[in-house]
Amino acid sequence: MIGVVNSSVIVRLFRKDTVVQQWLWAMEQMQKYRLSRGIEMNDCLIASVCARLQIPIYTHNIKDMQKILPISLVIQPIN
Repeated sequence: MIGVVNSSVIVRLFRKDTVVQQWLWAMEQMQKYRLSRGIEMNDCLIASVCARLQIPIYTHNIKDMQKILPISLVIQPIN
């Protein structure tokens, strides 16, 4: 079912150590790609959640997300 999230995913998402790890990962990505590729902090934070939970992101912002996430996690929605 689309839109239903397992409660264990929510627990993993909001654990304090997980949030810190996601923040650090996002900061690393921003340091790597901010100047060379123009990636914004918001994109890095969103990507960090997707990377940590291995959940794909449906976005029209394909060019930025594919720079920091595996291709299998970036999906362009159908218009």
